[in-house]
Amino acid sequence: MKNKEEIFLSLVKKGKYRWTPDYMLIGPRGKIEKTFCGKYRGVSFMDNSRKYTVLLHRIVFIFFVGEIEGELTVNHKNGNHLDNHPDNLELLSKGENTLHSLDVLGNRKIVSERFTGHRNRNAKLSVFQVHEIREKRKQGDSIRALARGYGMSHPCILRIINGISYRF
Repeated sequence: MKNKEEIFLSLVKKGKYRWTPDYMLIGPRGKIEKTFCGKYRGVSFMDNSRKYTVLLHRIVFIFFVGEIEGELTVNHKNGNHLDNHPDNLELLSKGENTLHSLDVLGNRKIVSERFTGHRNRNAKLSVFQVHEIREKRKQGDSIRALARGYGMSHPCILRIINGISYRF
C-alpha cells in the first residue's frame, strides 16, 4: 500500500495540483492550499473517499530534491517553518534536528520544557529521598512498602528504581 505522501505526489504528477513560484500548491479548485498542521503548512486531499493531510515541506523535498530515507526528517535550515524553498530544506536525524534548533536557531524552549525528576519545579522528591528509595530497595524493601512510605504509586517507585524517573 502506498503511503499518503506517495498518493499525493501521484496527484501532483497527474496535474491535479500546480506549484506556485514560492512553493505553495494550487489545488483542483484553483485556490492555494492553506491547511496548517501545527506550525507547518500542509495540504489536505481526498483519495478513495478518505481524507489525508500531508506536510508541504516533506512534499517539496521529495518532489524537488529526492527521497526521504529511513528515519530522517526534513529540517528548515533558517528555522522559518513557512519557507518551503528546496534550498532551505535538508535531511537530518531527529537528534541532529534538535541540535540544529538549539545551536543554530538558539531555541532553548526545547530544553526548558523537559525538566524531569528533581529538576522539575513540581518534583515530589528531593535527590536525597530518591537515593534513599534506591538504597532501601537494594536492601530488600518491597516496592509496596516504599510506595506507602513515600506516598507514591507503585509504577512511580518502579520508574525511580529503574532510573527512568529522577535520572542522575
